Amino acid sequence: MIREELSPRKAALKNFGLSPQKLHLLDEDRLEPLERFSMYLQVEKDGSAHTLRSYLNDLLDFLLFLQEEDHDALSVDTILLRSYFTKISGVDFSRNKATGAGTGQSLMRTLSPRSQARKLSALKTYYRLLVRQGLLEENPVTMRAPKFYRSLPSFIPAQEMDSLLQTTEGETESSRPAELQLRDRAMIEMLYSTGMRVSELLSLSPSRVLDHNGEIVSEMRITGKGRKDRVVFIGDPARRAVAEYLVVRPRLRPKSESLFVNARGGALTDRGLREILNHYERNAGLRKRLYPHRFRHTFATDLLNDGADIRQVQEMLGHSSLSTTQIYTSVSRERLKEVYRNSHPRAKSPRETA
Repeated sequence: MIREELSPRKAALKNFGLSPQKLHLLDEDRLEPLERFSMYLQVEKDGSAHTLRSYLNDLLDFLLFLQEEDHDALSVDTILLRSYFTKISGVDFSRNKATGAGTGQSLMRTLSPRSQARKLSALKTYYRLLVRQGLLEENPVTMRAPKFYRSLPSFIPAQEMDSLLQTTEGETESSRPAELQLRDRAMIEMLYSTGMRVSELLSLSPSRVLDHNGEIVSEMRITGKGRKDRVVFIGDPARRAVAEYLVVRPRLRPKSESLFVNARGGALTDRGLREILNHYERNAGLRKRLYPHRFRHTFATDLLNDGADIRQVQEMLGHSSLSTTQIYTSVSRERLKEVYRNSHPRAKSPRETA
């Protein structure tokens, strides 16, 4: 257990979600890359809280590796990078062979190809910044990302969604204050109705969802990932839920301009929302973990299942690339297969029909 307090510089970085244990291990004179990168991700890239946390922790891991190897961030070359990825992957990148890495590693466990790909992306982005700022002539990160299996998005079945919404109602949640129940229901309805990312939902203010007559709007323009603008639509159940929440929101004594506030009146955070969803996941008896992005997956899958054009769904999700949206067509096909197997008499095996 760490007892020392973090230095002011490290404490400021910890606020981005960096591991305090790892920050303690990094020398004070090696913090500048993290400070430079955090400023860039916030101001120029307008990154989400999730992106900042992930990319900064990825850079922190690499800086700890450089510290062990007695190198600084400006003296990195291809050999050093291959050594780093060999260490975290268990694969010798110079020979493409398994090394058995993962034993005796002091900084990190062996990582999955997906995590390696994200770390590689973070380092490419950081060193691209250094080239832009004239600190390096060329980007040393030229490796290709490892291939990984892309799992299908996990959606919430209709029956479980109904159970979840019933759990947010007063008669089944009498132990939870009414204003919190109404807030929770409004958030869940909004996530499912609009397909918004959690960062987009939590950035809303009351004025954003009200028209000049004080009514909840049925559509609004938001700025999402990559500063991409799009229009999201709010269905009637979500509008009613938000209207009911706004009536009781003053009871939470808001100290923030955020639409959704916590029990102390402060702005609700990503972590706070996840804890709320964990509560309802347990009470509703859901089979799979309930995380915010599952509502976005469900939004897209349900639209495609009901015949929406994939390019329209792409627009509603705010995806820059159609290929990102196309993964939801695989989910739709799987659901169609299930309907076929369960409903068509010639789809079943002889044992099932006997």
